[in-house]
Amino acid sequence: MSTFKYKLLRETLRIEAIFSRPILEWERTSARFYSMIYDALAAKIPVNVGDFSVHPGMNLSEVRAKYSIYGGATSVALHANKLVFDFPSLIPSDLSIVREVLSSIHDKFPKAFPEMDYKTMEVAFFEHLELLEDGAVEEFLERYKVPGIENAFKSPIVSGPAMKFAVVSQDQKWQCSFVAEHSLLSPRALFTALHVSLRDVSPSSPFIEKLEAVLGLSRSCFAVVGLEGANGSSS
Repeated sequence: MSTFKYKLLRETLRIEAIFSRPILEWERTSARFYSMIYDALAAKIPVNVGDFSVHPGMNLSEVRAKYSIYGGATSVALHANKLVFDFPSLIPSDLSIVREVLSSIHDKFPKAFPEMDYKTMEVAFFEHLELLEDGAVEEFLERYKVPGIENAFKSPIVSGPAMKFAVVSQDQKWQCSFVAEHSLLSPRALFTALHVSLRDVSPSSPFIEKLEAVLGLSRSCFAVVGLEGANGSSS
């Protein structure tokens, strides 16, 4: 199978830790969350009080406490039933600080909220990958073109091949799905979506352990379709 080299153009990352039991007593929860964020990050990046917000609602599912990193769209939010990390439109130079922020908050959470447990973590990567060889996007997607698709239409068409697969471990401890199609960001790029569900995790296990598990599955998915980073790694 052909190997297609790529470089990352842009990435969106979303992580959800789903609580085994929701927070039913919200009093002082926001204050505890803000203190956790401040203690985890204040020595590393500027943390301003204007970056904290609370979103009330008519029912508990709508309530959340939120920290917007540098006041922007990148955020960490505590809901009654989950902890959510949302990192949209990242560029490669952002990734080191994102990893530092994720690790610091993740590892601080079980100390700040020892009563909260979770066993499931949902991770989603959405990436735009520029393939380095001319015509590589078309060559990559041609393998997934539906045979005879042109014959099904009365007028001439331009088809947009895409691919998708999903796998689950035999012990049901993880599941992942992978999608690849033409990117709208660049004619030389692919858009890929990788969803990973870890079903046997603990708040007390370090962030680096969960990261290694997710990256290992990512590398396997990329290897299946022959995508390899310009530095020789898959994803």
